[in-house]
Amino acid sequence: MNFYKHYLGDHQRDTMRLSLVEDGAYRRLMDEYYATETPLPLDREECYRATRAITRDEKNAVDKILTRYFQKKDDGYHHGRIDEEVEKARHQAATNRRIAEEREAQRNRNEPLDESLNENGTYIQPIQNHCHNQIPEPRTINQKKRDRFTPPVLQEVEQYCLERKNGIDAQKFLDYYTANGWIQGKGKPVRDWKAAVRVWERRDKEFKQQPANKGNGSIPNPRQTVELEHFARQLGVIARPGESYIDLHRRCIEAVRTS
Repeated sequence: MNFYKHYLGDHQRDTMRLSLVEDGAYRRLMDEYYATETPLPLDREECYRATRAITRDEKNAVDKILTRYFQKKDDGYHHGRIDEEVEKARHQAATNRRIAEEREAQRNRNEPLDESLNENGTYIQPIQNHCHNQIPEPRTINQKKRDRFTPPVLQEVEQYCLERKNGIDAQKFLDYYTANGWIQGKGKPVRDWKAAVRVWERRDKEFKQQPANKGNGSIPNPRQTVELEHFARQLGVIARPGESYIDLHRRCIEAVRTS
């Protein structure tokens, strides 16, 4: 591992009684553990070399840390927290590889057919234009973006929603856009699926903040009505003349679900 998370609070709590030399020995032992992703060797001399411990005080510090914070087993000195972090990193790396392979497979499936083949699969010699003065039409940035767009796989959406902690149902999001050909509001194609997730997230949050009728026959106050109408306009829902609060609220719910 070239990177690992260092939890300052946990480290300071567990090393409050260590000296400066002992704390440095602990950090170097952890670096060695994470770098090799294997338990520390049982041979103390190898541990000294890994931490660059030269003086007797430095070697004593290494001995103290190994005895206090590591568990001696047949294959080396283990550290429970580091073993957990290494396993998490390996799992994440495997997930990233699987996502990359699925994206590549999906990209290959979406590649256009070779137009140099006719309907019988026979190769057709393309007609070449030998006019050297002809200038090819430049491709715009938007055209390049359209060519590069590839719909995400379920694991990507789940991971992104988990990172944002938005509570969005990744399967529902993917099913919705897959069913309508990745077309968003007003018939525009989706260019950035992460942006579409954020739109869902924002609308879901705004909707949850709106007052809901409890169905107990109570009449909403004017402020609730104004707020609902304002929220409806943001969704593109126009209040109809004489429309009740409940009917407008119901149409807003439907707009959020189908947006």
